[in-house]
Amino acid sequence: MTTVALLIMWLAGFGAVCLFYPGEPLRKNFLLKACLGYGAGAGLTSILYFINLACGAGLQEHAYIIEPVLAIVLLGAAVFVSMRARPAAGKTADSAGTPISAGESSPGRRMRWIFPALLLCVAVLAAGRFSILANANPHGQWDAWGIWNLHARYLYEADEWKGMFEKENSNSHPDYPLLLPASVARVWSYACDRPQSAPILIGLGFGVCTALLMFCAVRASCGAPAAAVACAIVLGSPGLVAQSASQYADIPFAYYLLCAAVLLTQAQAGRERLKFLLAGLMLGLACWLKNEGLLCLAVLSAMMILFGPSVRQWRSSIKAVLLVLVGTLPGLAAAIYYKFALAPDNYLQTSLGGTGLSAKLFDPQRYLKILSSVGVELINQDAWGIAGCAAVLIILLAAFGLRKPPVGPQTVGPRAARPILPAVLLILAGYCAVYLITPFDVDWQLKTSLQRVMLHVWPMAVFAVFYIGAFAEMSSRPPTQ
Repeated sequence: MTTVALLIMWLAGFGAVCLFYPGEPLRKNFLLKACLGYGAGAGLTSILYFINLACGAGLQEHAYIIEPVLAIVLLGAAVFVSMRARPAAGKTADSAGTPISAGESSPGRRMRWIFPALLLCVAVLAAGRFSILANANPHGQWDAWGIWNLHARYLYEADEWKGMFEKENSNSHPDYPLLLPASVARVWSYACDRPQSAPILIGLGFGVCTALLMFCAVRASCGAPAAAVACAIVLGSPGLVAQSASQYADIPFAYYLLCAAVLLTQAQAGRERLKFLLAGLMLGLACWLKNEGLLCLAVLSAMMILFGPSVRQWRSSIKAVLLVLVGTLPGLAAAIYYKFALAPDNYLQTSLGGTGLSAKLFDPQRYLKILSSVGVELINQDAWGIAGCAAVLIILLAAFGLRKPPVGPQTVGPRAARPILPAVLLILAGYCAVYLITPFDVDWQLKTSLQRVMLHVWPMAVFAVFYIGAFAEMSSRPPTQ
């Protein structure tokens, strides 16, 4: 039943995502839609599970009636919308709707086999490492069984689910949003048991979809060789595999941020309003997954206005941000209701104020400690190792000579991804600000969480570098006669 629950979740999400691609056959960009559908399905079904739980309805009716009906309706609507497709003649287009050139440079033709081989090797190693880690710790690491899976157990026990708000459970952070715990609990409700395979498979799904989404997004603008390189870079980051196996929420969060970055870039490049809505949906689900989602939503919205396709078109940038905010409503509304109506205050809220905060803000040693920890983490062998060093070289190689860049009069160019990299820096700055005011020992918190939170922005940063690099390389070529 675990597989059935995950399949229904994915089918519902796939159908929902296809609604944002009207007039496009279901098979077109299927892998991209499938990857987006996994996260959309996880988020929407978790919200539905939470609503069902809050209303006191039966969980078995939710599992066996409501969700299958939802999946059938969404898939039927997707098929109906796709029937409006009109095949384009005379040109090839990428997933953003901009024409692309048909050929690759000669280095790409000669070395085409190297990069899929690299990706295959990295994927095999990543799969082996995930298997080893999952078998060694089937219940996950500390935060998994102390926070996320503990919350899932309360949600599964429907009559006692509000027990997680009791004072004795304050160390389990009951204020954390419920996307991941509700996703695990809904799978358990299908099985009428608590199989440990549920959180393992959910974590595996988010890790795999993060890598595949990177492949699809980079392939659309840079070609298959560069896409293989980008996917290998993400899979080759030891943190991605380790955190996926740990059953934490950090890789799912990185996945949602990557979804938002890809969709925002494609929406800007193709001027497609529906993709702004879909990007907003993913950002709203990020808010329903982790508290940091609100920071990322605010930062990306601000960067879209400041670094939009054209400074002179700031009104269109504001309209795009409004579309994104409309798209966030399902996840953001669920998160706000949970935070303000049910959950206790966050530890940061309760620690604000007093002389202690002022002392932290004006302590230069605290700033130095945080910034030095960030610098060390960037070059730490345990965090990135050879994968980080190889990433820099392979990005340079992929950016110069292995290209299938978008061309044409409607191409927005690198401006479409311009908000992403400033957003990455500001998100990291926001995380540093949290370390600055944390009520816990800053050394302990840096040691236990810095690597994980830096993984949040790693995939979206890799995507932005590849996308911008494609146009930088294209502009450096001499014009062909």
